Order: sequence, then C-alpha cells, then structure tokens
Amino acid sequence: ENLELKFVLNGNYSPNALYNDSRENIWISTVDKGLLLYKKSKVEIYAMPDNFSGTSFLSIAKTKNASLLAGNYTGQVIETDGKYFIVHQITTNQKTSWQRKIIVSQNKVFSFSEGGNMVDYNKKLLNNYGLVVSSKTATVLNDSIVIMGNYGTISKLNTITEKIIHLPSLKKRVTALAAYKENFIYHGSTDGLYKYDIIENKDFALASNHSLFSERVTALSVSADDFIWVGTASNGVFVFRNDSCFVFCRYQ
Repeated sequence: ENLELKFVLNGNYSPNALYNDSRENIWISTVDKGLLLYKKSKVEIYAMPDNFSGTSFLSIAKTKNASLLAGNYTGQVIETDGKYFIVHQITTNQKTSWQRKIIVSQNKVFSFSEGGNMVDYNKKLLNNYGLVVSSKTATVLNDSIVIMGNYGTISKLNTITEKIIHLPSLKKRVTALAAYKENFIYHGSTDGLYKYDIIENKDFALASNHSLFSERVTALSVSADDFIWVGTASNGVFVFRNDSCFVFCRYQ
C-alpha cells in the first residue's frame, strides 16, 4: 500500500524463488545452498509497571481467555494480557511464599507453594483434618485431577470438589512430577527417579534400570510421542521410554 520496506532476509546464498506458507513461514529455494526455511517467530514482551519490583518468577500458566499468570518469589501471582495488570497477593501463615506452580482447572486458579496451596488466590486448600496443604510441585493428571508432591508425600486433588487423597507412595522428597497416560506418575527426588502405578497403588524406584535414574531430578516432562524427559542437577538431560534409557544429552 505504501511501498515501505518491511524486512530484509540476508544470507550467503543465491535465491531464485520464494514461497509464503499458511503459517506465514518463508521458504527460499537457492542455487547453491538448497532449500531454506525462515520460521515466523513472534516474541511478545509483557512490560511490568514501573513501581512493580517482584519480577523474579518461578511459575507460569495461561487462562482460557489467553491471559498470562506468573507466580513470583514474594507470594504474588501476576495476571496480565499485556494491557491490563493485576497483582493477586497470597497471604499464608508460613514464611515460604514462593509460588512454585500454577494450574488452571475447572475455571479455578490453583497455586502451589511450601507456604500453602490456594484456590483463586485467597481460599486455602485444606486436607481432611482441616490443615493447610503445601506442595513443592504439581502436575495435571486429567481435566479434574491434579497430582501434588511435597516432602515425602504424593497426593491427588480433585479440582471439582477440592478434596485431597494421599497416595501410599514411598516417603521421598518430591522435586518434580509428570503424569503418564493417566495410569502412572513419574516423580523425581534427590536420589533418583520413581514411578507410581495409580491402578495398583504401588510406588517403584527405577534406579536399578539405569545409572542415570539415580541422579538428582530437577525437572520432568512427557512429550507427545510418549518419551519422558528428565532434567538432572549435575548430569544433563536424558530421555527414556518403557522405563529404559533412550537418549542422553549432556550440556557442557
């Protein structure tokens, strides 16, 4: 419309054709370097207000209306869409207020920390004895069940009723969680990797399967191809399936 230059693609190649696909990626055929692909990449920066200092974040999630939720070190969950900015202050009786995990389920916001788990920022999540429940991490099992982990316990939270059931797991400190096909829960600890069978209500140590399974686990994730990715504290990342190590990727 205005003949203004939008962008320039530079490179050490001789192009002879260009194609824009349905995802706005750019394909370039060249004489000397084959076929090149420039993927569309759009990164948006959500600016914080000038007077806001709690910008050290531990957790992130997204609501159904695409708003961003982020939990920080000072007991706050930030809600923003890039235009509006809301600070949800979470108050507990505990000193630890790090918001380690945020999960949106049943149109509710569940926040998890050692200081106490909360529902919609101001309602305390209680166990059957009326005590506040705390967690170091959590993961989604299905649309109404969340698995929570803490020091020596794994629990199942129904996000509809907000009732909690403790699972008879091994008494291990839970450092990471990942649900697998709604039947199994992989949980990491300071001394390795464990697998909980929901159907059998049994917990197993996997350290004997491979030497890497005894590393301190810092992160767990399941990909769409049913591989489990494990981050360790000092020995990189490894990937496995069927409880056997498949790939080892060590970062120097």
